[in-house]
Amino acid sequence: MQFGQFAGLGGLRVVDLSYNTLRSLPRDAFESTSIETVDLSHNEFVAMPTSALTEASASVRNLNLAYNRIEHLDSTMFANTPHLLSLSLAHNRLTILPDNIFIGLGNLMHLDLSANSIRANYKELFHYVQRLRTLRLAAVEADHFPALLLPRLSRLDVSGNALRDLPHFNSVSMPHLLHLNLSANQLEHLPAHSWHYWPRLKAMDISHNPIRVLTKESFDGLDRMQELTVQHLPNLTRFDADSLAQLGYLTRLNIQSWPSIEKFKFRLGSVVSGISSLRYLSARINEPNGMLTDQILGAFGPKLKELELTGPALRELTLDAFEGVESYELLLVVRDTSLDRLPDDFLDMFSNVAHLSLDLRNNRLRGLAPEALYKNGSAWERTGTRILQGTYTSRNAPPARLFICLNEKGINLVSLPLLSCEAQPVVADTTRRTVDGHATD
Repeated sequence: MQFGQFAGLGGLRVVDLSYNTLRSLPRDAFESTSIETVDLSHNEFVAMPTSALTEASASVRNLNLAYNRIEHLDSTMFANTPHLLSLSLAHNRLTILPDNIFIGLGNLMHLDLSANSIRANYKELFHYVQRLRTLRLAAVEADHFPALLLPRLSRLDVSGNALRDLPHFNSVSMPHLLHLNLSANQLEHLPAHSWHYWPRLKAMDISHNPIRVLTKESFDGLDRMQELTVQHLPNLTRFDADSLAQLGYLTRLNIQSWPSIEKFKFRLGSVVSGISSLRYLSARINEPNGMLTDQILGAFGPKLKELELTGPALRELTLDAFEGVESYELLLVVRDTSLDRLPDDFLDMFSNVAHLSLDLRNNRLRGLAPEALYKNGSAWERTGTRILQGTYTSRNAPPARLFICLNEKGINLVSLPLLSCEAQPVVADTTRRTVDGHATD
């Protein structure tokens, strides 16, 4: 990079130099600028470009140095950037962090130290950043929960560590915590003794832990929980049907089937049936025989708007799998499975759904037989379905044919890529039908 590369560009606010091979910046690179955001992630820095950042110290608010090779930090490196609001040092080579490293960052609100082998006194380390709202300490090789006194913290990520339990906090530790990620640790039980210290907690991920038992007591105190992920618990042997019943505000649940648990001790539908507030349900189906039969029966609450079925083990849907589903509007997502066909009379299972949308991305479907959507498969063209010419493309995804299906019941949609596609599904207008290419009311 040339000397004075951006010097004098008074209107410049964002500099993104990510995904390069930069190892340093000229001292005067940002001279006489008012840059607010600097992204230097995915480069080859081995030290902080302190001198260059000093030139923009009065204006820089967001600094991203993730995915570099920085090994050392000291308090002098941030002395000239006192107005920083967001700082990412994730995926570097940091180890020992001095207690006063953030002494000059009293305005910092978002900090990411993930994926560093950190050795530090966390209580003292964050003493000077009391305004933190978001803290990410994922994969920092922690074997105990750091002692944190951050009264304004709302989002904490300690995933990917070796935590076995949470300590007993006091009421002033993190009273405003809203989001907690405990996934990929070594928790054998949920630390229910901690929940009452976080009365506002509304989102939590406990997946990828060796948890053995989940009962009503496991979630006692999580009265305001709205989003919960309970998946990939390989050692789970007990999951009581009323475990989640007291979560009266739960609207989003990511869960799975556990065929290893005896059926009379656990059934996915029974666990979910008591959650009347649920709007989004994602279920990973892990049945050895690959069939979805009665696992989710009873899981269709009155407010359910989106049902997602996923998991590579899923190969077949049976006609009674969705018995009892009733909704004015429902999005059914079957994605990332081994499903190669829909059963005949598939849509008959949703006769009590006024407006049904289907998302069938990234499966093994080789086609969509008319019999799956229409009772009279030989006369499907007269029902109002047309195949639109052309392709549906999205960024970083291969082209895929787009089918839009409309019928007399207003059951519509259908985005069916023949190849994997990560784009959002295209939803057709259900209020009109097409005849010979012309819309009719």
